[in-house]
Amino acid sequence: MAGMRKFLTVRPGDDGTLIGDGFDGYEGVLFGGLVLAHAVAAATFEMPAGRRLHSLHGYFLRPVMAGEPIVSRVKPVRDGRSFAIRHVRLEQVGKPAFTMTCSFSADTDGGYEYNLPSRSAVAPPTDFTIEQGPGPWEAAVVGPTSVRADGTRESTHRQWFRIPLDLPDDAHLHAALLAFTTDWTGIGGRPLRLDGDTTGMVSLDHAAWFHRPARADEWLHFDVHSWSTRVAEDCSGARSATSAARSSPRSLRRCCSQLLDRGVERGRAESASPTTRRSRLDRSSSSGSGHSRIRFRRG
Repeated sequence: MAGMRKFLTVRPGDDGTLIGDGFDGYEGVLFGGLVLAHAVAAATFEMPAGRRLHSLHGYFLRPVMAGEPIVSRVKPVRDGRSFAIRHVRLEQVGKPAFTMTCSFSADTDGGYEYNLPSRSAVAPPTDFTIEQGPGPWEAAVVGPTSVRADGTRESTHRQWFRIPLDLPDDAHLHAALLAFTTDWTGIGGRPLRLDGDTTGMVSLDHAAWFHRPARADEWLHFDVHSWSTRVAEDCSGARSATSAARSSPRSLRRCCSQLLDRGVERGRAESASPTTRRSRLDRSSSSGSGHSRIRFRRG
């Protein structure tokens, strides 16, 4: 967790910029979830008290390299009574790499409340094998739902996750950590190739809504479903909810990603050969749908 905290720490630079160090123990191109988390950390650096991340809409412009510093430019767009808007641009080597607009709001008690129930009952995380996830995370993979008669699935990827540590009561820290998980969609963006890996899957744009406060150190359920896939592009969405131990689990976050599948672009011959596809499988070091597979080294 120390490496993640260091990566999410920014400091004032020249000309109103914020400077962040690269990610120690990570090689090559950063996973898209880490880019999202760093952008949220920059956006919250000087956010007024009482404001919580409400939504984000981002575009991945260039790969972000793990070994290079990240320069963030945060521009206040609006500071209203109910909402604050920020525009964030991440740069490396003088070139824009990621751009994001995000909103912040204050939580209110009472009022109108509506929440759709979970589509399918899911057993608690203790009923599954707990595995080491990327970085400080641990996960209990539930897996996709069964194939329906028309060949589609209700869910293409489901898992529980948390950071098994007592984290401080810092809403901005939890928001950055949970922004990371919104891109941790596994193979959910390849609904017809769920036995493959994430090689070649690249995030194009990404949106997430944070409906209610949530903590990264508590079990959360992530339910991914692919809405539409055409040639090498996929539009997927996901819902994150509280523990199934609740009588009525509440939706905490929703996210939507549009992915470019470069594995499909390179040709379909590989998809016709299950043997070749399985030989490239590396689930121990592969997660998410960002610029590349996750490669963490234990420190």
